[in-house]
Amino acid sequence: MLKGGKLILDLFQTDPKRINNPKYMDETEDFPEVELPDGGKFRRTHRISAFHRAEQYNDVELIFYVTHKDGKIERLVQAFPFRYF
Repeated sequence: MLKGGKLILDLFQTDPKRINNPKYMDETEDFPEVELPDGGKFRRTHRISAFHRAEQYNDVELIFYVTHKDGKIERLVQAFPFRYF
């Protein structure tokens, strides 16, 4: 950091209901299906795949569904640990 610079600390505060509630392990759509310029389609869901309360993090998945023009559907998963305080 440069002398005289500012440090900005942005901490995420999770919704307490999502810390250990099994209902959030089900996929939930958070980005409704949209049509892509090439005629395909895209939508996104998310879910919590595991709870780690003592360590203060959850395993989270962002799930992307891409439907190609030929009808082929791809399911792409971005999985990561999500820390909370």
